[in-house]
Amino acid sequence: SYEIDNLNIESLLYQTGYLTIKDYDPETQEYTLSYPNKEVREAFIRRLSGFYSELPASQMSIIFRTLYESLQNNSLDDFFEALKTYYANIDYDLKNKTEQCYHLIFYLVFTNLSFRINTEVKSNKGRMDAVIITPEFIYIFEFKLDKSAEAAIAQIKEQEYYQKYLLEKKEVILVGVNFDSKTGQIENWITE
Repeated sequence: SYEIDNLNIESLLYQTGYLTIKDYDPETQEYTLSYPNKEVREAFIRRLSGFYSELPASQMSIIFRTLYESLQNNSLDDFFEALKTYYANIDYDLKNKTEQCYHLIFYLVFTNLSFRINTEVKSNKGRMDAVIITPEFIYIFEFKLDKSAEAAIAQIKEQEYYQKYLLEKKEVILVGVNFDSKTGQIENWITE
């Protein structure tokens, strides 16, 4: 449809060059769309991240730098303080109070940082919420909403998500995070 009131967002992004065809499966007639290059991907993710937060770019840069450096150095106290600042600047009416909303915001932030982040990572026993890989560390994140960080860590251990990464030559760090839907904030977190 080319009616201004009824534009399909995927078609619009494709026509403007923000998305390109990366693959086509003739059997299923399915197209895989992706960003045409790194610059477009980063600009798109940066714009989406800015949509969620009212922070000026200068403050956003400080938060992103702190998040980046703290993951590189395994300084998770600093990491969570910066992440809490980011979540504190998200308008309360943008959050739909589901765990998936917090996952999405987390993903957008870390895609901006150029870390290798994967979400909904499958293992033989379940699905990890997020995995961030740095040159020295592998962080396995499990998120909960209105439960506890302890419950998140227990799930990682019970499902043995870490087994997938035991042969890597990196330290594996388990991170349990609980969000509070009333405050829209990280309530608590623990690591092992």
